[in-house]
Amino acid sequence: MKKSLLPDASICNGCAACAVVCPVKAIQMTPNDQGFAYPQIDEEHCITCEKCIRTCPVLTPPTPQLVQEAWGAVTNRKEELMRSSSGGIFQLLASKVLTRGGVVFGARFDSDFNVVLDCCEDIIELSKFQGSKYVQCSENGAYVKTLEYLKTGREVLFSGLPCQLAALNNVLGNTSHSAKLLTVGCVCHGIPSPKVWQKYLQERREISGEEKIIGVNCRDKCLSWYDYSMSIMFSEGKKYSCIYKHDPYMRGFLQHLFLRPACFHCKFKNPHWIQDITLADFWKVRKFLPQLFEEKKDGVSLVLVHSTEGKQLLESVTDDMKCFNVPVNKAMVSNPASMNSVKNAPYSKAFWQDYNKYPLLKLLRWYNYRSWWKSFINLFPKWRHNHIRDMVPDSRPQSNH
Repeated sequence: MKKSLLPDASICNGCAACAVVCPVKAIQMTPNDQGFAYPQIDEEHCITCEKCIRTCPVLTPPTPQLVQEAWGAVTNRKEELMRSSSGGIFQLLASKVLTRGGVVFGARFDSDFNVVLDCCEDIIELSKFQGSKYVQCSENGAYVKTLEYLKTGREVLFSGLPCQLAALNNVLGNTSHSAKLLTVGCVCHGIPSPKVWQKYLQERREISGEEKIIGVNCRDKCLSWYDYSMSIMFSEGKKYSCIYKHDPYMRGFLQHLFLRPACFHCKFKNPHWIQDITLADFWKVRKFLPQLFEEKKDGVSLVLVHSTEGKQLLESVTDDMKCFNVPVNKAMVSNPASMNSVKNAPYSKAFWQDYNKYPLLKLLRWYNYRSWWKSFINLFPKWRHNHIRDMVPDSRPQSNH
Protein backbone atom coordinates (compact mmCIF):
# COMPACT_ATOMS: atom_id res chain seq x y z
CA MET A 1 0.00 0.00 0.00
CA LYS A 2 1.38 3.39 -0.95
CA LYS A 3 1.11 6.00 1.75
CA SER A 4 -0.03 8.51 -0.84
CA LEU A 5 -3.32 6.61 -1.20
CA LEU A 6 -4.43 7.69 2.29
CA PRO A 7 -5.32 11.35 2.93
CA ASP A 8 -2.40 13.68 3.50
CA ALA A 9 -2.03 15.62 6.73
CA SER A 10 -3.97 18.60 5.42
CA ILE A 11 -7.27 16.65 5.21
CA CYS A 12 -6.83 13.67 7.58
CA ASN A 13 -9.04 14.18 10.64
CA GLY A 14 -7.41 11.43 12.74
CA CYS A 15 -10.61 9.38 13.09
CA ALA A 16 -8.57 6.11 13.08
CA ALA A 17 -11.08 4.24 10.90
CA CYS A 18 -8.27 3.03 8.63
CA ALA A 19 -6.32 1.55 11.54
CA VAL A 20 -9.43 -0.12 13.00
CA VAL A 21 -10.38 -1.98 9.84
CA CYS A 22 -6.89 -3.05 8.70
CA PRO A 23 -7.06 -6.89 8.77
CA VAL A 24 -3.33 -7.31 9.42
CA LYS A 25 -2.90 -4.33 11.81
CA ALA A 26 -0.43 -2.68 9.45
CA ILE A 27 -1.67 0.81 10.33
CA GLN A 28 -0.89 2.59 13.58
CA MET A 29 -2.06 6.03 14.67
CA THR A 30 1.11 7.93 15.57
CA PRO A 31 1.34 11.52 16.93
CA ASN A 32 3.37 13.99 14.89
CA ASP A 33 5.47 16.81 16.33
CA GLN A 34 2.31 18.88 16.96
CA GLY A 35 0.66 16.05 18.89
CA PHE A 36 -1.91 15.08 16.24
CA ALA A 37 -2.29 11.38 15.43
CA TYR A 38 -1.89 10.27 11.79
CA PRO A 39 -1.93 6.80 10.21
CA GLN A 40 1.48 5.21 9.71
CA ILE A 41 1.55 2.22 7.36
CA ASP A 42 3.92 -0.71 7.84
CA GLU A 43 4.40 -1.36 4.13
CA GLU A 44 6.15 -4.69 4.75
CA HIS A 45 3.02 -6.12 6.37
CA CYS A 46 0.43 -4.34 4.20
CA ILE A 47 -1.47 -6.79 1.96
CA THR A 48 -2.83 -4.02 -0.35
CA CYS A 49 -6.46 -4.97 0.31
CA GLU A 50 -7.35 -1.25 0.24
CA LYS A 51 -9.95 -1.70 2.96
CA CYS A 52 -8.51 1.42 4.60
CA ILE A 53 -9.25 3.44 1.47
CA ARG A 54 -12.84 2.24 1.30
CA THR A 55 -13.37 2.98 5.00
CA CYS A 56 -11.75 6.42 5.20
CA PRO A 57 -14.66 8.90 5.50
CA VAL A 58 -12.65 11.59 3.72
CA LEU A 59 -11.95 9.42 0.66
CA THR A 60 -15.25 7.50 0.81
CA PRO A 61 -17.80 9.82 2.41
CA PRO A 62 -21.05 8.19 3.59
CA THR A 63 -24.47 9.29 2.33
CA PRO A 64 -25.49 12.46 4.22
CA GLN A 65 -28.66 12.94 6.28
CA LEU A 66 -30.18 16.37 5.61
CA VAL A 67 -31.69 18.43 8.43
CA GLN A 68 -35.45 17.82 8.60
CA GLU A 69 -36.38 20.13 11.47
CA ALA A 70 -34.81 22.28 14.16
CA TRP A 71 -35.60 23.02 17.80
CA GLY A 72 -34.45 25.23 20.61
CA ALA A 73 -34.54 23.22 23.83
CA VAL A 74 -33.65 23.30 27.54
CA THR A 75 -33.87 20.43 30.00
CA ASN A 76 -36.21 20.83 32.98
CA ARG A 77 -33.57 19.26 35.24
CA LYS A 78 -31.70 22.22 36.71
CA GLU A 79 -28.78 20.20 38.09
CA GLU A 80 -28.17 18.52 34.74
CA LEU A 81 -28.46 21.85 32.94
CA MET A 82 -25.68 23.37 35.04
CA ARG A 83 -23.37 20.40 34.34
CA SER A 84 -23.97 20.63 30.60
CA SER A 85 -22.29 22.96 28.13
CA SER A 86 -25.58 24.28 26.71
CA GLY A 87 -29.18 23.10 27.25
CA GLY A 88 -28.61 19.62 28.72
CA ILE A 89 -30.39 17.70 25.95
CA PHE A 90 -27.72 15.03 25.49
CA GLN A 91 -28.29 13.86 29.05
CA LEU A 92 -32.01 13.37 28.36
CA LEU A 93 -31.43 11.43 25.14
CA ALA A 94 -28.73 9.24 26.67
CA SER A 95 -30.77 8.54 29.80
CA LYS A 96 -33.71 7.41 27.67
CA VAL A 97 -31.54 4.91 25.77
CA LEU A 98 -30.06 3.56 29.02
CA THR A 99 -33.50 3.06 30.57
CA ARG A 100 -34.41 0.97 27.52
CA GLY A 101 -31.45 -1.32 28.19
CA GLY A 102 -29.10 0.33 25.72
CA VAL A 103 -25.48 1.50 25.79
CA VAL A 104 -24.15 5.06 25.41
CA PHE A 105 -20.82 6.11 23.91
CA GLY A 106 -19.27 9.53 24.39
CA ALA A 107 -16.07 11.44 25.09
CA ARG A 108 -14.59 11.54 28.59
CA PHE A 109 -11.36 12.51 30.33
CA ASP A 110 -9.08 9.68 31.41
CA SER A 111 -6.97 9.81 34.59
CA ASP A 112 -4.40 12.07 32.88
CA PHE A 113 -7.09 14.27 31.31
CA ASN A 114 -6.55 13.02 27.81
CA VAL A 115 -9.88 12.70 25.98
CA VAL A 116 -11.01 9.23 24.89
CA LEU A 117 -14.18 7.67 23.52
CA ASP A 118 -15.78 5.31 26.03
CA CYS A 119 -19.15 3.72 26.86
CA CYS A 120 -21.44 3.28 29.85
CA GLU A 121 -24.49 1.20 30.74
CA ASP A 122 -25.54 3.05 33.89
CA ILE A 123 -27.14 6.50 34.19
CA ILE A 124 -24.86 7.28 37.14
CA GLU A 125 -21.87 7.15 34.77
CA LEU A 126 -23.36 9.57 32.23
CA SER A 127 -21.90 12.64 33.93
CA LYS A 128 -18.41 11.75 32.63
CA PHE A 129 -19.64 12.44 29.09
CA GLN A 130 -21.20 15.80 29.92
CA GLY A 131 -19.53 19.05 28.93
CA SER A 132 -17.32 20.12 26.04
CA LYS A 133 -13.73 18.93 25.93
CA TYR A 134 -11.59 21.09 23.69
CA VAL A 135 -8.89 18.65 22.62
CA GLN A 136 -8.44 15.82 20.10
CA CYS A 137 -10.27 12.66 21.19
CA SER A 138 -8.75 9.17 20.90
CA GLU A 139 -10.92 6.45 19.29
CA ASN A 140 -9.95 4.00 22.09
CA GLY A 141 -11.54 0.93 20.45
CA ALA A 142 -15.02 2.48 20.45
CA TYR A 143 -15.95 1.50 16.88
CA VAL A 144 -15.37 -2.22 17.46
CA LYS A 145 -17.11 -2.11 20.85
CA THR A 146 -20.12 -0.49 19.20
CA LEU A 147 -20.35 -3.31 16.66
CA GLU A 148 -20.05 -5.92 19.41
CA TYR A 149 -22.95 -4.39 21.37
CA LEU A 150 -25.08 -4.10 18.22
CA LYS A 151 -24.49 -7.75 17.38
CA THR A 152 -25.98 -8.73 20.75
CA GLY A 153 -29.15 -6.81 19.92
CA ARG A 154 -28.43 -3.88 22.26
CA GLU A 155 -29.50 -0.39 21.31
CA VAL A 156 -26.48 1.97 21.08
CA LEU A 157 -26.40 5.76 21.27
CA PHE A 158 -23.07 6.98 19.92
CA SER A 159 -22.20 10.62 20.59
CA GLY A 160 -19.22 12.21 18.88
CA LEU A 161 -17.91 14.70 16.35
CA PRO A 162 -19.33 14.50 12.81
CA CYS A 163 -16.02 13.15 11.46
CA GLN A 164 -16.08 10.36 14.08
CA LEU A 165 -19.66 9.47 13.23
CA ALA A 166 -18.82 9.31 9.53
CA ALA A 167 -15.91 7.01 10.42
CA LEU A 168 -18.17 4.82 12.56
CA ASN A 169 -20.68 4.57 9.71
CA ASN A 170 -17.98 3.35 7.32
CA VAL A 171 -16.49 0.92 9.84
CA LEU A 172 -19.88 -0.69 10.45
CA GLY A 173 -20.70 -0.79 6.74
CA ASN A 174 -24.01 -2.02 5.37
CA THR A 175 -25.01 -4.32 8.19
CA SER A 176 -28.41 -5.14 9.63
CA HIS A 177 -27.01 -4.47 13.10
CA SER A 178 -26.94 -0.73 12.36
CA ALA A 179 -30.72 -0.56 12.76
CA LYS A 180 -30.16 -0.44 16.54
CA LEU A 181 -27.67 2.46 16.27
CA LEU A 182 -28.58 6.08 17.09
CA THR A 183 -26.00 8.78 16.46
CA VAL A 184 -25.77 12.23 18.05
CA GLY A 185 -23.26 14.67 16.56
CA CYS A 186 -21.91 17.85 18.10
CA VAL A 187 -21.21 20.99 16.09
CA CYS A 188 -17.44 21.36 16.17
CA HIS A 189 -15.36 24.56 16.12
CA GLY A 190 -12.13 22.63 15.53
CA ILE A 191 -9.82 20.07 17.13
CA PRO A 192 -7.01 21.43 19.38
CA SER A 193 -3.68 19.65 19.85
CA PRO A 194 -3.42 17.13 22.74
CA LYS A 195 0.23 18.15 23.08
CA VAL A 196 -0.67 21.78 23.73
CA TRP A 197 -3.46 20.71 26.11
CA GLN A 198 -1.14 18.59 28.25
CA LYS A 199 1.48 21.33 28.38
CA TYR A 200 -1.20 23.79 29.45
CA LEU A 201 -2.32 21.52 32.30
CA GLN A 202 1.29 20.93 33.35
CA GLU A 203 2.00 24.65 33.63
CA ARG A 204 -1.25 25.22 35.50
CA ARG A 205 -0.14 22.58 38.02
CA GLU A 206 3.22 24.28 38.40
CA ILE A 207 1.63 27.69 39.02
CA SER A 208 -0.81 26.24 41.55
CA GLY A 209 1.92 24.40 43.43
CA GLU A 210 -0.24 21.26 43.36
CA GLU A 211 0.83 17.88 42.04
CA LYS A 212 -2.55 16.58 40.91
CA ILE A 213 -5.54 17.81 38.96
CA ILE A 214 -8.82 16.18 39.98
CA GLY A 215 -11.26 17.89 37.63
CA VAL A 216 -11.52 20.06 34.51
CA ASN A 217 -14.53 21.96 33.18
CA CYS A 218 -13.93 23.73 29.86
CA ARG A 219 -17.39 25.32 29.94
CA ASP A 220 -18.02 26.23 33.57
CA LYS A 221 -21.25 28.27 33.89
CA CYS A 222 -20.26 29.89 37.19
CA LEU A 223 -20.83 33.28 35.51
CA SER A 224 -23.20 32.31 32.70
CA TRP A 225 -23.58 30.22 29.57
CA TYR A 226 -22.46 33.12 27.38
CA ASP A 227 -19.48 34.03 29.58
CA TYR A 228 -18.32 30.52 30.37
CA SER A 229 -15.05 29.83 32.17
CA MET A 230 -12.19 27.36 32.05
CA SER A 231 -12.03 25.75 35.49
CA ILE A 232 -9.40 23.37 36.86
CA MET A 233 -9.75 21.73 40.27
CA PHE A 234 -6.67 20.60 42.21
CA SER A 235 -6.29 17.90 44.85
CA GLU A 236 -5.78 20.22 47.82
CA GLY A 237 -8.92 22.25 47.19
CA LYS A 238 -7.37 24.96 45.03
CA LYS A 239 -9.19 26.01 41.87
CA TYR A 240 -8.19 27.92 38.77
CA SER A 241 -11.16 29.62 37.11
CA CYS A 242 -10.91 32.14 34.29
CA ILE A 243 -13.48 33.47 31.83
CA TYR A 244 -12.78 32.12 28.34
CA LYS A 245 -11.99 35.62 26.99
CA HIS A 246 -8.92 35.78 29.21
CA ASP A 247 -7.81 32.17 29.62
CA PRO A 248 -4.70 31.70 27.41
CA TYR A 249 -5.65 28.22 26.20
CA MET A 250 -9.21 29.17 25.25
CA ARG A 251 -8.04 32.33 23.50
CA GLY A 252 -5.46 30.35 21.53
CA PHE A 253 -8.14 27.78 20.64
CA LEU A 254 -10.56 30.46 19.45
CA GLN A 255 -7.76 32.15 17.48
CA HIS A 256 -7.09 28.76 15.80
CA LEU A 257 -3.42 28.74 16.82
CA PHE A 258 -3.17 24.99 17.47
CA LEU A 259 -6.02 23.33 15.58
CA ARG A 260 -5.67 20.23 13.42
CA PRO A 261 -4.95 21.27 9.79
CA ALA A 262 -8.01 19.37 8.46
CA CYS A 263 -10.28 21.64 10.51
CA PHE A 264 -9.52 24.57 8.21
CA HIS A 265 -11.39 22.81 5.39
CA CYS A 266 -13.57 20.32 7.23
CA LYS A 267 -15.38 17.75 5.09
CA PHE A 268 -18.07 17.13 7.71
CA LYS A 269 -20.06 20.33 8.03
CA ASN A 270 -23.72 20.66 7.04
CA PRO A 271 -25.01 19.34 4.61
CA HIS A 272 -22.56 16.44 4.88
CA TRP A 273 -23.69 15.16 8.29
CA ILE A 274 -24.78 11.53 8.65
CA GLN A 275 -26.07 11.55 12.24
CA ASP A 276 -29.65 11.18 13.50
CA ILE A 277 -29.47 14.27 15.72
CA THR A 278 -27.09 17.23 15.93
CA LEU A 279 -26.63 19.23 19.15
CA ALA A 280 -25.13 22.71 19.39
CA ASP A 281 -25.35 25.99 21.30
CA PHE A 282 -28.31 28.15 20.27
CA TRP A 283 -26.36 31.38 20.45
CA LYS A 284 -29.01 33.58 18.80
CA VAL A 285 -31.87 32.34 20.94
CA ARG A 286 -32.87 35.90 21.91
CA LYS A 287 -33.47 36.79 18.26
CA PHE A 288 -35.19 33.64 17.04
CA LEU A 289 -36.81 32.19 20.18
CA PRO A 290 -37.51 34.93 22.71
CA GLN A 291 -39.67 32.37 24.59
CA LEU A 292 -36.43 30.70 25.70
CA PHE A 293 -34.42 33.87 26.26
CA GLU A 294 -35.05 33.73 30.00
CA GLU A 295 -32.97 30.53 30.02
CA LYS A 296 -29.97 32.13 28.31
CA LYS A 297 -27.95 32.47 31.52
CA ASP A 298 -27.80 28.71 31.96
CA GLY A 299 -27.80 27.58 28.32
CA VAL A 300 -30.04 26.69 25.39
CA SER A 301 -29.43 23.80 22.98
CA LEU A 302 -29.96 23.90 19.25
CA VAL A 303 -31.33 20.48 18.24
CA LEU A 304 -31.29 19.47 14.57
CA VAL A 305 -33.20 16.34 13.57
CA HIS A 306 -31.97 14.36 10.55
CA SER A 307 -33.94 11.11 10.59
CA THR A 308 -37.16 9.44 11.65
CA GLU A 309 -35.24 7.56 14.35
CA GLY A 310 -33.77 10.81 15.64
CA LYS A 311 -37.21 12.44 15.76
CA GLN A 312 -38.66 9.50 17.66
CA LEU A 313 -35.87 9.66 20.23
CA LEU A 314 -36.32 13.42 20.69
CA GLU A 315 -40.10 13.09 21.03
CA SER A 316 -39.60 10.46 23.75
CA VAL A 317 -38.03 13.09 26.06
CA THR A 318 -40.14 16.18 25.28
CA ASP A 319 -41.93 15.92 28.63
CA ASP A 320 -38.59 16.57 30.34
CA MET A 321 -37.69 19.74 28.48
CA LYS A 322 -38.92 23.10 27.29
CA CYS A 323 -38.70 23.24 23.49
CA PHE A 324 -39.86 25.28 20.50
CA ASN A 325 -39.63 24.65 16.78
CA VAL A 326 -37.56 27.05 14.67
CA PRO A 327 -37.07 27.29 10.88
CA VAL A 328 -34.01 25.31 9.79
CA ASN A 329 -32.39 28.25 7.98
CA LYS A 330 -32.59 30.40 11.11
CA ALA A 331 -31.23 27.56 13.21
CA MET A 332 -28.14 27.22 11.03
CA VAL A 333 -27.47 30.96 11.21
CA SER A 334 -27.64 30.70 15.00
CA ASN A 335 -24.47 28.60 15.01
CA PRO A 336 -22.15 29.43 12.07
CA ALA A 337 -19.79 26.56 12.97
CA SER A 338 -22.51 24.18 11.78
CA MET A 339 -21.88 25.29 8.19
CA ASN A 340 -18.44 26.84 8.00
CA SER A 341 -14.92 25.61 8.71
CA VAL A 342 -12.70 27.79 10.85
CA LYS A 343 -10.49 30.23 8.97
CA ASN A 344 -6.81 29.40 8.67
CA ALA A 345 -4.87 31.15 11.42
CA PRO A 346 -2.21 33.48 9.99
CA TYR A 347 -0.06 33.05 13.12
CA SER A 348 -0.32 29.29 13.54
CA LYS A 349 2.93 28.60 11.68
CA ALA A 350 4.83 31.08 13.83
CA PHE A 351 3.24 29.63 16.99
CA TRP A 352 4.51 26.13 16.19
CA GLN A 353 7.98 27.51 15.37
CA ASP A 354 8.06 29.01 18.86
CA TYR A 355 6.30 26.19 20.71
CA ASN A 356 9.34 24.33 22.06
CA LYS A 357 11.32 27.48 22.84
CA TYR A 358 9.17 29.07 25.54
CA PRO A 359 6.74 28.23 28.35
CA LEU A 360 3.29 27.82 26.83
CA LEU A 361 1.50 30.40 28.98
CA LYS A 362 4.13 33.03 28.21
CA LEU A 363 3.92 32.19 24.51
CA LEU A 364 0.12 32.36 24.46
CA ARG A 365 0.13 35.66 26.31
CA TRP A 366 2.31 37.11 23.58
CA TYR A 367 0.09 35.76 20.80
CA ASN A 368 -2.91 37.19 22.60
CA TYR A 369 -1.62 40.73 22.08
CA ARG A 370 -3.76 43.06 20.02
CA SER A 371 -3.82 42.36 16.31
CA TRP A 372 -1.71 45.35 15.24
CA TRP A 373 1.26 43.82 17.06
CA LYS A 374 0.80 40.55 15.23
CA SER A 375 1.29 42.08 11.79
CA PHE A 376 5.04 41.90 12.51
CA ILE A 377 5.09 38.24 13.57
CA ASN A 378 6.08 36.66 10.29
CA LEU A 379 8.01 39.67 8.96
CA PHE A 380 10.44 40.10 11.83
CA PRO A 381 11.08 36.79 13.67
CA LYS A 382 14.06 38.17 15.64
CA TRP A 383 11.90 40.98 16.98
CA ARG A 384 9.24 38.44 17.93
CA HIS A 385 11.70 36.22 19.82
CA ASN A 386 13.16 39.19 21.72
CA HIS A 387 9.73 40.27 22.89
CA ILE A 388 8.59 36.79 23.89
CA ARG A 389 11.83 36.11 25.76
CA ASP A 390 11.63 39.37 27.69
CA MET A 391 8.05 38.90 28.80
CA VAL A 392 7.50 38.14 32.47
CA PRO A 393 6.04 34.65 33.18
CA ASP A 394 2.31 34.30 33.66
CA SER A 395 1.71 35.17 37.31
CA ARG A 396 -1.94 36.09 37.36
CA PRO A 397 -4.00 34.85 40.33
CA GLN A 398 -5.71 31.47 40.29
CA SER A 399 -9.13 33.07 40.03
CA ASN A 400 -9.53 35.67 37.32
CA HIS A 401 -13.01 36.49 36.16
